[in-house]
Amino acid sequence: MSFLAPVLRITIPILGSFILAVCCLMLFRRFKSAEPAAYLLNTANGDRLPLSPGENSLGRSKNCDIILSYPTVSRLHAVISRRRKGWYIADTRSSAGVLVNSAEIKKRAPINHGDSITLGTLTLVFETADNPPDIPLSS
Repeated sequence: MSFLAPVLRITIPILGSFILAVCCLMLFRRFKSAEPAAYLLNTANGDRLPLSPGENSLGRSKNCDIILSYPTVSRLHAVISRRRKGWYIADTRSSAGVLVNSAEIKKRAPINHGDSITLGTLTLVFETADNPPDIPLSS
């Protein structure tokens, strides 16, 4: 056991220095900004709202990922998330409800490219990044 103490006195500071160096490198490493996985197209004003690959909260609250300043939208109205089997929208007990293609959802429903999502009186169109909108290009 007496031989272990001198070995540990040398290896622990070296190991600690190595871990500190790796942590510092990770802090200054630049990550590529991820492209939006999907968009919501606001039919009222034409805005394209990018969605991140995880969960996205929609509502009037400043704590939401996507802030929708419309009086018929609840503070936390809905959550759009990407799962293994695709995209889903969930109503978070909003007062006005959530409609997907004019059908009211109660808890969670799948959404696909081109689906119409209605939050109160606001209508949004769901677009995936794989299927960009058909916009005619002028030559």
